Amino acid sequence: MKTVKVTVKNKVAAPAEDVTLVGGNADVRFSFEFDGEWSEKSTKTAVFVTSDGSAFYETIENGECAMPVLYNTSYVKVGVLSADIMTSTAAVIPCRLNIDDEAASGRTVGSDAYRQLLALIDKRMPAEGYTKDEVYNKSEVYTKKEVYSKSETYGKSEVYSKQQTDSLLESYCRKDEACTKDDIDALENIYARRRVTVTSAVGVVALNDKTDISAENVQAVNFVCGKNVVSNVFLTLASSGDVSIAFTGLSGYYGDDYAAAKNGEVWEFDIKHGYCFGRRWKA
Repeated sequence: MKTVKVTVKNKVAAPAEDVTLVGGNADVRFSFEFDGEWSEKSTKTAVFVTSDGSAFYETIENGECAMPVLYNTSYVKVGVLSADIMTSTAAVIPCRLNIDDEAASGRTVGSDAYRQLLALIDKRMPAEGYTKDEVYNKSEVYTKKEVYSKSETYGKSEVYSKQQTDSLLESYCRKDEACTKDDIDALENIYARRRVTVTSAVGVVALNDKTDISAENVQAVNFVCGKNVVSNVFLTLASSGDVSIAFTGLSGYYGDDYAAAKNGEVWEFDIKHGYCFGRRWKA
C-alpha cells in the first residue's frame, strides 16, 4: 500500500515530497497533515480532480483516506474541504497512464483471456450443476425465510433439494393412504351411533350395531347380541312384579350379577364384539 503525504497550511495543499502515481490502481492512500485552523473541523473531505475535470470525494478518517481508482489522466489534483465551508487549494500530483489506459480504444478480450475468465467463473460456482427443478428461486426462498432460521447453514448433502422434497411429499400423500373429506363424511355416517328408547321392555330385544338402548319399566327382557355388535344398554327395572335380564350370543360377561337384579334397580351394559361389562348403578 503506497501512502502519499500532503500538508495543508494556511489553506494551501502541497505534496510533502516529489511523487508520481500510476493510474488504474487501488493501492494508494493519502495522509494529510493540517495546521491548527483545521483542528476543530470534525468532518473533512478530500476532493480528487482528474485532467478531464472528473471529481471524486472521499471522507478523511484519522487523517487518511483511499484514493479512488483513476483512469486516463495525466495528473490528479487533491484538495480538502469541510462541511462548514473551509477549503484548500489543490496539490497537483503527476500521473502516468497504465496499460489499460493505453488499450482503451477498441479494447477486446482475446480467446486465451476468455478461457481464463471462464476458468475463474467455474472456480466460483458449485462443482455440481443444478436445473430449475432442483433449486428454489429467489422469490421462493424469500417466501420461506420467515419459517426457517438463518442462524444455521447446511451443506448440499445435508438437505433435500426441491425435487427430492416434492417426491417425498408425493410419496407420503398418496390418495390410497389418506382420507378425503368425502371419505371422512362417509365414515361418520357408518360409525355414528344412534339411541333407541324402549318403554315397558318385555321379551326379546335384538341389539343392532352402533345402536344404544334406553329402557324404562323393564320386566323380563332378553338381549340378543351379534358377534360384532357395539352397543350400550341403560335400563330401569319395573318397580313391581317379576323382573329378569338375560343375554344371548355373548362370548363373555364381566361385572355385577344381572341374574340377581331386583325391582327398581338401574343397570348399564356395554357390549363390544361379543363381550359385555355390566354395572348396577342403584337399587
